Amino acid sequence: MLSQRMAMSYLMVASDVRADKGMRQLDDSMAQFEEQMLNITEYLANKKQVAALKEVQQLWQQHRMHLLQPANKDTMAKLLEENDALLAACDKLVKHIAMVTNQPSALLVDIAGRQRMLSERIAKLYLAKAWKVNMPGLDDKLSKAIELYDSSLRQLQNDPGNNAQIRDTLDKIASQWNFAKSGFPLGDKGQFVPTMIVVTTESMLSKNEQLTELYAIRMQQSLAVR
Repeated sequence: MLSQRMAMSYLMVASDVRADKGMRQLDDSMAQFEEQMLNITEYLANKKQVAALKEVQQLWQQHRMHLLQPANKDTMAKLLEENDALLAACDKLVKHIAMVTNQPSALLVDIAGRQRMLSERIAKLYLAKAWKVNMPGLDDKLSKAIELYDSSLRQLQNDPGNNAQIRDTLDKIASQWNFAKSGFPLGDKGQFVPTMIVVTTESMLSKNEQLTELYAIRMQQSLAVR
């Protein structure tokens, strides 16, 4: 999630969409990313996880330098491609860690956590499109992110183990998601609403954070019963 949030915040500053907030978010997200990389070393249990973290660290060193430089539309596509590579490395690391638990409920935690990332990714790609960044496959990347968020939300909603609190949180997320989706078709007509998308996805991120925590608690309770 933080990989996408950093790029999204960088684009907020570049395209002057709530730029002051974007600058604060970028600074905070970069600091959190550094801190998480240090903290996660305590949870590494095998060589695959160690190798995956090393790949993240190597990509991060270069990406961090570029995020500290002033935005340039001519080089933005390259930065976003670099950001996607960092995301892929982070995703690999998360999967290696999640596999160790070997619990069905861990999958729900992973999906809910991925929703946090997708909300930021969708905002990032939408801002890039609104700012007319010349990035090959941008429309396709945005469409795939929207489709994955949509299908994953339905998967979570259909899980029979959801309790009342989880169902209520999912209902709130679905309401905000439906509002956000109403703005996407406008971009195809050249009528972009970047501020609306940024505000809505920010609220979705907060709700998805709550949802991930609720699924994590459910997983812990399941393990305790065993």
